[in-house]
Amino acid sequence: MFAAVSAGSSAPICSVSTRSSEVDPLTGTVIFPDLRIDATTADGESIVVFAEHKWDSPCRVDQLQNYRRIGEHTGPKTRLAFVGAHRDQVLSAKEHVDVSLYWENAYELLESVADQSEVLEDFLYFIKSQGLGPMAAITPEKLKAFVEGNDLPFQLSVFCRKLADEYTWKKLPERYHGTLPLPVEDRYGRIAIEFLGAKWASNGSRLYSTMAASSRNC
Repeated sequence: MFAAVSAGSSAPICSVSTRSSEVDPLTGTVIFPDLRIDATTADGESIVVFAEHKWDSPCRVDQLQNYRRIGEHTGPKTRLAFVGAHRDQVLSAKEHVDVSLYWENAYELLESVADQSEVLEDFLYFIKSQGLGPMAAITPEKLKAFVEGNDLPFQLSVFCRKLADEYTWKKLPERYHGTLPLPVEDRYGRIAIEFLGAKWASNGSRLYSTMAASSRNC
């Protein structure tokens, strides 16, 4: 996919390509970064940004190192960005890129674009529908309306996911952590973070059945 953005002239000031073919100068192999942005700054400087995006798959440091070599070979104004869904992904990438963001941060940056294309609007909708964008607070009114709606469990699962990713859980022994990211499950009437490393489940849960029942008395 390719997109060009212009500023009142026929010449594009920004082009975006996905899965462009790039050659690693060290190994000679062809590599396909998730995103390449070629742009001209307000000062007239040409810049290039390579970006790698992760959702459920782990951050691969060797992949980022490949992109760094390609970037250095491309030019001095080349930058490397990473976007991840989980804390371990973002922290792993941080030392190897110029900027490491959560999808939520990327959503806020993209949403601030004044002249949004249809493709960008669809992409923002996709990010938010997958629980990767900003989420509104759970209010007393939301709890009261739970019996009439069905999106509260989704919100709770997003907040539990953020809690699982952004809190280190050092109070719990390491043997209970299992494989990251920690699983968030919706079962038995509750949204829960599950710690399964020691063959048993300790749940950090938010009981939406209890919350819904309590809301009737609010």
